Amino acid sequence: MRVTVVLVSDDQNACDLFNKHQEALIPQSLRKHERVRDWGFEFVMSVFNPTRATVQIQDHVLRVSKKSDIVALLVDTAWQAKISHATISCFVGHVDFNPHATNYKNLIQAKLTKLVRHLALLATLMSKAGSRNALLLPLRNFIADEIDELQEIFRARALDSDFLIDLELLIARINARKRPRRRINDEKTYFIDDQERLFDYGMERHSKVATGEPHNSLCVLNGHFRFGWRIPTDQHYNVTKEAGVFTKISGMFLDCHDVLAEVKERSHLNMFPNDYYG
Repeated sequence: MRVTVVLVSDDQNACDLFNKHQEALIPQSLRKHERVRDWGFEFVMSVFNPTRATVQIQDHVLRVSKKSDIVALLVDTAWQAKISHATISCFVGHVDFNPHATNYKNLIQAKLTKLVRHLALLATLMSKAGSRNALLLPLRNFIADEIDELQEIFRARALDSDFLIDLELLIARINARKRPRRRINDEKTYFIDDQERLFDYGMERHSKVATGEPHNSLCVLNGHFRFGWRIPTDQHYNVTKEAGVFTKISGMFLDCHDVLAEVKERSHLNMFPNDYYG
């Protein structure tokens, strides 16, 4: 499994170190860890210096992760706020570079050790439909406090020691929102948001997440990755509401580039994890 790790920093010492040592920054003891070894992680390292780059972080990630199964960012805290939009698609850890520090290598390796361990734990969750389908819900249009908390955990706490415990508890709360439809005899369950909309991650593959105008590179990145894990671009949620024994949906919805538009009444929407719908 190919893992791309991108350092995001304008600290020249850190950038030079990352470019020089590349995947050797991942300690051998960590590579031999049972969980990491079982996933067969192979690492590709890259540097994104925001003060020198001619593209945005999402464009850089798309370029360097074309053949990757997982993508992670190790972000200098000085740039944390300016790349926060990437925490939906990428697994993001933070590092605070002190220009007076004498050993950047130890600092980076310590952060990478936590990052890789948590990536392996996340890979286990993403490999199981029971947790993966909760983690892939459209973040703009599934209205629930749990979704806000999910984004916050990945935005700011991905390297915390209690990350996995809190994430599993949150996934359990999201899954607790699942129930069957009320007025038909069917055991199939749906994720239900605060607006009583039903979300079902369907197995059908009759459409793909859109690219090209009016979509931008962030739409594309969010359509290919969720919290660092590559996701199918041809699977979506069926979104609808109960109307007696039937279903129908209408209303205002945000799309993958934050345009609010009205949807006329229909039986259901095809909505992808990045909120593109049709």
